[in-house]
Amino acid sequence: MFHLQKHLLLLSIPPRAATSTFLSITRFSAAATATAAAGKPGARFAVEDYLVASCHLSPDQATKASKAISHLKSPSRPDAVVAFLAGLGLTDADIAAAVAYDPRLLCTEVDRTLAPRLAELTGLGLSPSQIARLVLLDPTRFRRPTVISKLQYYVPLFGSFDALLKTAKRNTYLLSSDLDKVVKPNVEILRECGLGACDIAKLCVPLPRLLTTSPERVRDMVALAEYIGVCRGSRMFRHAIFAVAFISKEKIDAKMRFLKKTFGWSDAEVRIAVSKLPIVLRNSEDRLRRASEFLISEVGLDPSYIAYRPAMLTYSLERRLKPRHSVVKYLKENGLLESDRSFYSTVQFTGRRIWATGYRNGGKESVVATRHQANLRRHGGDDMIHLRRCVLSHLLHPHCPAPANPLLSLHRLLSSAAFPISPKSFVVEDYLVESCGLTRAQAAKVSGNVSHLKSPSKPDAVLAFLSGLGLSRSDIALAVASDPRLLCAKVDKTLDTRVSELSELGMSYSQIARLIPLARSNFRYKSLGPKMAFLLTVFGSFDSCLEVLKMNSSVLSINIEQVIKPNLVVLQQCEITITNLPFYAFMSRVMCRPTKHLEQAVVLANKFGLKQGTRMFSMAVVIFAILSQEKLTKRLQLFKKLGWSQDDLSLAVKNMPNILGMKEETLCRNMKFLMKDVGLEIPYIARRPALLLYSFERRLLPRHCLINVLKEHGLVKTSYDYFNIAMISNDKFMDKFVHPYVESVPGLGDAYASGCAGYGVHQLVLLSKDKRMS
Repeated sequence: MFHLQKHLLLLSIPPRAATSTFLSITRFSAAATATAAAGKPGARFAVEDYLVASCHLSPDQATKASKAISHLKSPSRPDAVVAFLAGLGLTDADIAAAVAYDPRLLCTEVDRTLAPRLAELTGLGLSPSQIARLVLLDPTRFRRPTVISKLQYYVPLFGSFDALLKTAKRNTYLLSSDLDKVVKPNVEILRECGLGACDIAKLCVPLPRLLTTSPERVRDMVALAEYIGVCRGSRMFRHAIFAVAFISKEKIDAKMRFLKKTFGWSDAEVRIAVSKLPIVLRNSEDRLRRASEFLISEVGLDPSYIAYRPAMLTYSLERRLKPRHSVVKYLKENGLLESDRSFYSTVQFTGRRIWATGYRNGGKESVVATRHQANLRRHGGDDMIHLRRCVLSHLLHPHCPAPANPLLSLHRLLSSAAFPISPKSFVVEDYLVESCGLTRAQAAKVSGNVSHLKSPSKPDAVLAFLSGLGLSRSDIALAVASDPRLLCAKVDKTLDTRVSELSELGMSYSQIARLIPLARSNFRYKSLGPKMAFLLTVFGSFDSCLEVLKMNSSVLSINIEQVIKPNLVVLQQCEITITNLPFYAFMSRVMCRPTKHLEQAVVLANKFGLKQGTRMFSMAVVIFAILSQEKLTKRLQLFKKLGWSQDDLSLAVKNMPNILGMKEETLCRNMKFLMKDVGLEIPYIARRPALLLYSFERRLLPRHCLINVLKEHGLVKTSYDYFNIAMISNDKFMDKFVHPYVESVPGLGDAYASGCAGYGVHQLVLLSKDKRMS
C-alpha cells in the first residue's frame, strides 16, 4: 500500500519536484516499515506511539493531539500524509509542528484532498517551498478548498506571495476570514478613499488586522481619519488611517487636547500639525512632553513654528535633536557656522549630509572630542553616561564607514576608556541610586541580587548599552529595578546578541528600548527572540505585543509548545479570534493558563448557553479561565445565597458573564442597594446585569439620590425606569436631570458632582431634608 501511495504522490507533483519528492519519501519508508506491523490484522494501532515515532511529536504533544484522531485504526492514511509533507520539503520538525497544530491533517486523503490542493496551488505559480511555508502557516486552511480562491484574491492585492505570507504570519486569521463578507468590503471601503492595492498592502504591514476586522470598524477609521483633518485621496490619508486605527474618538480627542496643552497650540494649529503628520497621534505623551520641553524651552522655537513642521516630533530626542542642537550651538559659538540655518533644516538632513561640510579648525573629530572633554572637565566622572550617549550618537551617524555593530563598538570603546576606580570605593546600593536612578528603597531591596559586584565596569557598560538604545533614565531605572541582574550581563555575548536577534524580526532600536523594561529577566535569555516572533504572529503588531506585556509580562516565561499553542488551538476551535477582541491584551492571561483549566472554562460557557463565536462567549471563557475553580464555585454559591435562582443566574451570565468576576464585597453591596434602597427584584436585575457592574459610590447612589431630590421638589413627575437612569452617559444625565434644575434647586450641581467624585451623597441628602422641612 505504501509503495502505491508513493507512486500516486509522484504523479500528482510536477516533474521539477519529482526527484526531491522521491528522495523525501524514501526517507519515510523506514518509518512506514516500522509502523506496518501496527496495520496487520489483530494488531493494535497506538495513535500516541505513532505520533511520537513517525511524526516526531513530544510525548505531551502526542497525548493532546491523539484525542483528535483517536478513531484511527491503521497507519496507512497518516503514512501517506507524512510522505506527502516530506515530499513538499518539510523537515521532521516542520511536520511535527504541522501535526501538533492540526492533528486531523493526518486523517486527510492524499489523493482526494492534498494532491489536488497541491496541483491547484502549483497552477497558481507557487513553488513547492512556498506551498510548504503555507502548510506550516496554517495546515487547517491548507486542507480546505477555499484557500485557492483566497490566494487568488490576496496575492495580486499584496503584490507577491511572500508579501502575503509575511502579513499572514502576523495575522493568522487572514486566511480564515470571510472574503465576501469581511475582506472585500474592507478593501472596497479603502479603495473608495483613494487607496490603491500598494497603499492597502503597506497599511497591512503595521496593521495586519485591518482587513479582517469588521467593515463597520473600518468605516469608523475612515471617518476618524477625516475627523482629524485629512482628506480622502490625499497622500497622507493612508498615514491618517494608520494613526487612528483601532483607537476610539475619545482617545483621539484626548491626545489632541494634550497636544494643545503641551505645545501651547491653538485648535487650528493642532489641526494643522495633525493633518500634516497624523502619526503624531501615536506618539506617547512622555515623548511629546519631552520634545516640547526641549524644542520650546532649550532650542527656543515658537509653538506655531513646530505646528507647521511636526516632522520634528518624529525624530529621536536623544539620538538626533539634542546632539545636532549641541553641535550647531558649538559651531556658532566658535564662529564655524557661516549661515544661520533654521533648526528644522538642521534636523531633517541625513546623518551623512549633516557632516558633509568640513570644519577645518581641528576637523569635526576635534570638535566632538573637544566638546566631550569639556563636558568631562566641567562635570567630572559622574557624567560618563552623558558622554556615552553623545559618543554613541556619533558612532551611529559617522562620516566614514562604521563598524558592523555600533553598540558593540561603543562597549569596546568604553571598556578601554573607563576611569579606574578602587574596588573599596564601589558601593552597590549607592551605584544603583546615583547611576541607575533607583530610589533608595528600591536600591536597598534589589542590591542583594548584585552584591557580588566589586567594580562598576560591567554595570557601566550595560548602562551605556541601554542608553545607546534610547532608554531614558527612568526606563533604565525600571529595567534595573525589575531585573537587577541585568547589570551583570555581558554586553558583547548577551545583550548585543539579543538586540541583533530582535532586529532580525524587524524591530527598531526604539522598539527594543520599549520592550526591555517589560521583558524583565527574559531579555537576557536566548528564548526571547523565538517567543517574540511567535507573539508577533499571534497579536499582529509590536504595539499590540507591548500592550500584552504591560498587562502580563509572564507571557514571555510560559512554554509556547506545551501551554500557549495548545491553548490557542482550544480558542480557535471555539471560534475565538484573539486579535479581533477589544480586550485582546487581557486574553494573554488566558493563553498562560493550564490547558485543562481553559477547556473547563469552555465547557462552563457552553453550559450557561452562550453561543460560540459571539463576543459574550469569548468574554465568558476569559472570566472562567482566569478565575480559579474554587473562586468560581464560591461566586456561584454567593449568587444563590443572595436569592438568585439557577434560571436568573443563567440569564444574567448569558448577557454579562463578567458579573462572576466581581469582588464579593462589591456584589453584596450593589445587590443590597438595588433591592432595598431602589426596590428592584432579582428577575429585573438578572435581565439587566449591567446594573451590578456600575460603581455604587460614583454612579448608582448619586443618581438615585438626585432623582429623589427632584421628585421631592415636584420637578420630576414621570416614573423613570431605574435601568434607563443608570445606563445613560454622564453627559446625557447632566443635560436631562441636572442642568435644567440647577436654578430651581440651588446647590444641586455641586452636590451631584461631589457624589460622583466619591465624596459621598450627604449634600444631596441635605437638599432632600431641606425640602421636607420646608
